[in-house]
Formats: sequence, structure tokens, C-alpha cells
Amino acid sequence: MKRLGYEGIQTIAMEAERPNLVGEIGGGGQVLMLNGHIDTKPTGDLSEWSPGPYDPVIRDGRLSGLGSADMKGAVAAMVHAGAALIETGAPPGTLRVVLTADEEAGSRYGARFLAGRPEVAADAVDRPGPQADAGQLVVLVVDAGIGFVAALEDAVVSARCQQHIVAQ
Repeated sequence: MKRLGYEGIQTIAMEAERPNLVGEIGGGGQVLMLNGHIDTKPTGDLSEWSPGPYDPVIRDGRLSGLGSADMKGAVAAMVHAGAALIETGAPPGTLRVVLTADEEAGSRYGARFLAGRPEVAADAVDRPGPQADAGQLVVLVVDAGIGFVAALEDAVVSARCQQHIVAQ
């Protein structure tokens, strides 16, 4: 993110081995948060993998391996969309990209930990990802207060706001 021009890059973690990454573009004004997760599902029985889960391979023109899909494309798109804003001149306001840990295991160290923290507050939150293809994109607008809305899959699991939350 730093190489792409993001500012205010920070890790926020309950435990060092499960960090969440935050980067910003622009400054001041309203904040749009793009949120995605950067963890993978557990490996399960390693003997069932061929090759191993951490040995990425290209088969029939497709990348295979643990974590090669499931939000990774959306995370790359979010990060590079921010870079494109920098190149073209960011509009007023702030784009905050929040990449969370632990979505696959309940979000204790990720979204649940971050919910309500002022350094990740936003006026609007979008969690792009596979559900967008099914018409189930979760877009939540936080109105009249500082808030953070954590979305896991298609369900909103935590919403903390000083005053009022409107879901659209």
C-alpha cells in the first residue's frame, strides 16, 4: 500500500500474529471504508492436499492453493482502486481500506475487535466480494454519528454508532 501511495498505514491488532491493516487516501471530509478479509480457511488434514496448501500452482490457467480465491481478488481490487484515485486526483474526502484478520474463524481478532474503534470509523462501509455477483452486496451508510459496521458474509454482526445507523 505504501508503494502505491497510501498514507496513514497502520496495523491494529489484538494479538501480533493476527494483524489488521488500514491504509488511507485523501484526507478530511467524509470517509468511505472498503473492507475485506485477508485470512484463509484452516488447512484441515494436510495429507488431503496435493500439492500442499501453501504450494500455489497454476492448473488449466488458474491459480490453485489455499487462499488463492475467497476475497483475494476483491482485496487487490480495493487496494488498486485507491491507487487509481491517487493517480487521477482523489476526490474530496477519505478512502479508508481496512483489511481484517480472522474472518474465517469468527472475526474475534478482525472485524469484531475493530468495531467501534475511532481509527476505523466511517460514514459509509462497503465490503465488496463474491456476494456482489449474487446481488447481495452489503452496503451500509452510517448517518449522524461515528460508526463502524462489521459485515461477515451476508450478515451484519456488529454495529456501533453514537446515534443512528441506516442500512441500504
